[in-house]
Amino acid sequence: MVQGPGGNTSFKDKKTMWVKASGTKLSDSLTNEIFAGVNVATGDVDEIFNQLRPSIEKDFHLLIPFPYVIHTHSLRAISMGIESNFGSKSSKFPHLAFVTYARPGNDLCKLIAKEIDFKKHSSAILQNHGFLTWGETMEEAYKKLQNFEGEISVPGTADLLQIDTISKLLHPKAITPDYAVFLSTVTEEEIMNFSDKNLWKKQMYLVAQKAVALLGENAEINYLSNEEVFSLQNWESEKFRVAAN
Repeated sequence: MVQGPGGNTSFKDKKTMWVKASGTKLSDSLTNEIFAGVNVATGDVDEIFNQLRPSIEKDFHLLIPFPYVIHTHSLRAISMGIESNFGSKSSKFPHLAFVTYARPGNDLCKLIAKEIDFKKHSSAILQNHGFLTWGETMEEAYKKLQNFEGEISVPGTADLLQIDTISKLLHPKAITPDYAVFLSTVTEEEIMNFSDKNLWKKQMYLVAQKAVALLGENAEINYLSNEEVFSLQNWESEKFRVAAN
C-alpha cells in the first residue's frame, strides 16, 4: 500500500496536526522522526517541534473534519483511479467519493471540498493519485483502509516482477504525480537497474505496470497531460521531495 515517500498519514488535536513530513518514509517511523507539527488554526509549521517540512498534501489533511486521516498510493487505488471512465464508477461504490484529478495542494483541496460529502462518503479515490480515508480513531480509519483493499495482497518487488498480464503502460508518460516526478525523468532500463536505497523506485514502477495490467487489455488509461507533468516536475515542493530522496 506504500511505495517510498508516497502517501501520508496525520493526527490532529485542537492545537496541532502531526502529518508525515515531505520526503520521509513510513518504513523509517520506528527509528526516525518523520512527522511535522502544523498549527491547526493557521496551517503554519510549528518550528518548536522539529525542522521537518510537512507533506505537500498537509492542506487536505487540515481540511478533513476528522482527527485521523490516512492517504495511500496503493495498487488498488491507482488501478481504480487511472481508467478513462473514472467518474462512471461512482454508482457502483456509493460510499466512495470519486475526486477528479488536480495537482496536490490548493487545487486538490478545492475539489475535495466540493466533491466529498463527509456525511455520505467514508473514503475517496483521487483520480490518477490514490486513496483517502478518515476516522474519529486511527482504528476506524485503518479499518476503512483494510475494507477498501479487500483481498488484494500487497505485493513485494519480487512478486511484482511476475506480471502475468501484458501491461500497456506507456513510459515515460505518467499515471500519477509520483510517477511524474520520480520515474518519468529516467529510462525503463535505468529503473530496472535500481537497487539498495533506490529499490523503492523500481517497486513504484512495477506497481504502475501491475495497476495498468489489472484493468485488462480493453481499458483506456488516463495519463497526466504534458502540462500537468511539467507543472509537477518544476514545482518547488516536488523538487524538494525528490532531493530529499
